[in-house]
Amino acid sequence: MVRRAREEMRIPLAEVFSDATYVTGCNLAFCKEENVTLYGPWRENDYSRSAAKGKQRMIPKEQFTWLPNERRYKCPQGHPLDWIGKESRLQADGEINVVHRYRCLPEHCRICPLQPHCTKSPKLGRSVRRSEHEELIVAHRARMDTEEAKGAYRLRKQTVELGYADLKNNRDLCRFSGRGLTRVRTEAGLNELARNLIIVERALRERENRPAAPENAAGDTS
Repeated sequence: MVRRAREEMRIPLAEVFSDATYVTGCNLAFCKEENVTLYGPWRENDYSRSAAKGKQRMIPKEQFTWLPNERRYKCPQGHPLDWIGKESRLQADGEINVVHRYRCLPEHCRICPLQPHCTKSPKLGRSVRRSEHEELIVAHRARMDTEEAKGAYRLRKQTVELGYADLKNNRDLCRFSGRGLTRVRTEAGLNELARNLIIVERALRERENRPAAPENAAGDTS
């Protein structure tokens, strides 16, 4: 989207507001290269919040301390988590995210007082993952916690989210009625055309109802 806006529409984007789907380590790295600030929640939406209800929360990775000089983590009890390997994960957008894995020795986890709240597999030891873009992720989450970022992101509800709400609630477009890419594109295009016509009609109506300016208003210097 950033590339298309720049190359096809000639719009140099400085800020992008998106939902959690597009806030990934790979996209944060891309936006940094393009000098674009990405706004959006990190792995948080209606589905993730509902799925988390009723589940026992384990001690999150954020409570583990990253030791950059030693290239390993330290758990809340002070035990080290050493590097045990890495894996390449295919993201939904086709990007490849390299994730490093770190694990605490089982002998520490088995006798740890925090074990019931930290790991369900004390025989293996608690493990955490660290993205190759972890520093960008940490910086993004810290920025999104600021009042400035929260205030800017709330503006998204006045533009983008209104369009989604209109399509879902007024056009009943929670799912497409046909199969195949051609039918989906046709249905989505017709719904978007209808929404744009409504916006134009509303703007014309507001202009007609706007009180006319006095004839001499432009040249009156008294």
